[in-house]
Amino acid sequence: MLSKIRYRLAALNLVVLSLVLALTVASAIVGELRSIDFAIEHELRDGAQKASAALLREHHHERPSHDADRDDDDDDDESKEHEQQKKPLKIGINERDEQSNLGADAPGLIFFWVNAGSTVVRSDRFATLRDLPDKGALQAALDGRESDVETSAAGEPVRILTVPVAHDGHVIGAVQVVKVLRESRAGVSRTIVTFVITGVLGLLLSAVGSWFLAGKAMRPIGEALEKQRRFIADASHELRTPVAVLRARAELVEREAGEAPTPVRNELVRLRRDAEELTTLLTDLLDLARLDAGQESVHTEAIALGDAAGEMVDELSPLAEMHKITLTARPSSVFAQAHLGRMRQVLRALIDNAVKHTPPGRTVTVSVETRGEKAILSVADNGEGIAPEHLPHVFDRFFRARIAANDGVHLGARGSGLGLSIAEHLVKSMNGEIRVESALQKGTTVTVLLPCARPA
Repeated sequence: MLSKIRYRLAALNLVVLSLVLALTVASAIVGELRSIDFAIEHELRDGAQKASAALLREHHHERPSHDADRDDDDDDDESKEHEQQKKPLKIGINERDEQSNLGADAPGLIFFWVNAGSTVVRSDRFATLRDLPDKGALQAALDGRESDVETSAAGEPVRILTVPVAHDGHVIGAVQVVKVLRESRAGVSRTIVTFVITGVLGLLLSAVGSWFLAGKAMRPIGEALEKQRRFIADASHELRTPVAVLRARAELVEREAGEAPTPVRNELVRLRRDAEELTTLLTDLLDLARLDAGQESVHTEAIALGDAAGEMVDELSPLAEMHKITLTARPSSVFAQAHLGRMRQVLRALIDNAVKHTPPGRTVTVSVETRGEKAILSVADNGEGIAPEHLPHVFDRFFRARIAANDGVHLGARGSGLGLSIAEHLVKSMNGEIRVESALQKGTTVTVLLPCARPA
């Protein structure tokens, strides 16, 4: 039990640390991506600004200054510029040193310009990629529309910023700046790999630390539980002798009190029954202490489960008759991989629990069958049943379910509440499973599933 608690504590701590670490790594990656995206955008904007300035200088160099009074000639020139902008774009190589040297101030960028003659020129310091420039974006820029897209050119991921260049309120050209993203994405991939490796190493260290801290935290609890177990085992063992003496004396007095008044005889019967219940309780406590300490090793073998069920029904029939209960068996030739002695103990606990919680005049049925690779043992009654909210606790130690009554709800006082807990522990030690299904005033069915076996 302590090892399970330790596993759960370590797992819970590791889950919390994993979530924190995952959020931290995700935040760092998102921050890194935004930082790189911002740097690329800044680089593109800065390059576009420089290229636009160069295009404006070219425009002033090719166009002489006019007199302010020649408005008609200006209108004619603007009309000509507008007509030129509508011409089909042509690819050309720029020959001006001023523009050609622009790439030296912006390494890693490829520049394209559309001049007044509708000719696309590029920075000759960088080889252009196939599919570049983006003529549609350049044409849109000549119409005054800016664009910023991420696409691919010749299989390379690129980001393209295209901006119009205006002078005196009129578009005189366009600039397109291209950034190849391979190196940037490779840097992001390296960053993500670094974060992931760091996170995995952190989780491994956290797992070791969580396991160590959970063990350290469980040590005083384990010592306290061990002391409690030893006390229960010692007390149960020491009390068995005086209780056995008390039971024997009660039986002796009951036999010799033949002519005693009826109330005295009734009290003697109650005294004997109390001594029997106390003996059962001490035996159960001692069994639990041994099971908790791992002293009870269970060696399984092929047993005739149907025969064991039939024998236990015969043995407990007097108990059922005393409670005016009909105890029946539906055995079949089924073999299970189990321990015969422990299986009888499980049967005794399940039948005894069913008889105690079934009203007089009703039936408890023990049946055995196979279902696939499982041997199925069922103990069913049509008694008072268990409320749905109490079903998850039926195997808890000292738990006695509240049962419905006409005058309200009261706590069942029959039994010590240890039988089902011991039965569950024993079934699990035999690699089996135990289940409970119940409904109020309809009855309860306890099912034990064990691995099937072939007869020896």
